[in-house]
Amino acid sequence: MLVPSSIVRGSANDIKIYPEYEWITTLNKNIYYSLFLGWDEADLPAGHDYYIISFHREAVDLSWVKRQTNRIDAPIYVLHDGNHYNVEIKGVTFLPFYYWHQQLNKMMELFGTTYNKNIKYKASAFCNRITQSKLYVFTALAKYIDDSERLITLSKWLEQKNIHYGEYTGNVVLDSLYDEFKKNWSEKELKIDNFNNNTDNVQIITGNPNQPAYQECAIHFTNESFHYSFMIDDYIPYTYPGPFVTEKTLKCLLGATGFVPIGQFETYKTFETLGLKFNYGFDISFDNDPGNLTRLESIVKLIQQFSDMDIDQIFNATKESSEYNQQQILNGTFFENCQKVNEQSIETLHQLLA
Repeated sequence: MLVPSSIVRGSANDIKIYPEYEWITTLNKNIYYSLFLGWDEADLPAGHDYYIISFHREAVDLSWVKRQTNRIDAPIYVLHDGNHYNVEIKGVTFLPFYYWHQQLNKMMELFGTTYNKNIKYKASAFCNRITQSKLYVFTALAKYIDDSERLITLSKWLEQKNIHYGEYTGNVVLDSLYDEFKKNWSEKELKIDNFNNNTDNVQIITGNPNQPAYQECAIHFTNESFHYSFMIDDYIPYTYPGPFVTEKTLKCLLGATGFVPIGQFETYKTFETLGLKFNYGFDISFDNDPGNLTRLESIVKLIQQFSDMDIDQIFNATKESSEYNQQQILNGTFFENCQKVNEQSIETLHQLLA
């Protein structure tokens, strides 16, 4: 796995210390660690002075974090990729702590660093576990991009909770796509290879940038597992921490593939703070829109724009930035920039726990 699949729990003396977390042995306090958390994990045990937790396998589970504060009267420090924005939880301190560079290093070890472009298609996207955002993007690609100019997949893995139980959004563009999906794609599969979800849905397979979807396509739509940014809970609006990205996005960077982030907002912007650039030859202002539905509507309109462009136009619109970003990874600059953020957060922890 690119990210440890097992949660690391306990005190620094009792747990396996991954190299990326060796610094925790320098914090001589009564601290309980719960690292590499997923969703809806077991509660933290009481009786410690401090708690340090991290999310890298999944987006930050805010509901779980809030539940812990109702049980534990001690500071909780949450380490995660990206930004915490305006989320404030009493007793909780959010600190940026990147694991993206570690995943990229593992990808290079597994898959090498040489990728040969042979552009044949306009766009690609994988829709394995169907969610709201993936449904709209898949349907738009199927509708507006000719089947001879796309590599897109669709599985039958549909849980109604992941598409808000089929409720209409009130957005005319998106609701129309939902109707089209129900009419033309419900219960259908679309394959481009022999991918088997039961055996192949692991990062040591899915993390490979040397696949036709990346090396033969001008642009890739990432279809990340979490796309929510603007949220409202108990009538209080906030922006969900993120962006949460996985190998779905990282392999585009390593493979020099231009991509449209189907995930949380400010994906491009956050990577830019780490030294990458996205001088794409088309409008990417949707990345600045925290609105989940309006951002997706803008992406659908971008797909419509791609339908009127030829393959070379789309590829050339991202080529310079994609190659630059790949080089930043290969020469170690991206790694160093991620580490600088992490080291700053480690120093902050030392100060807070002094």
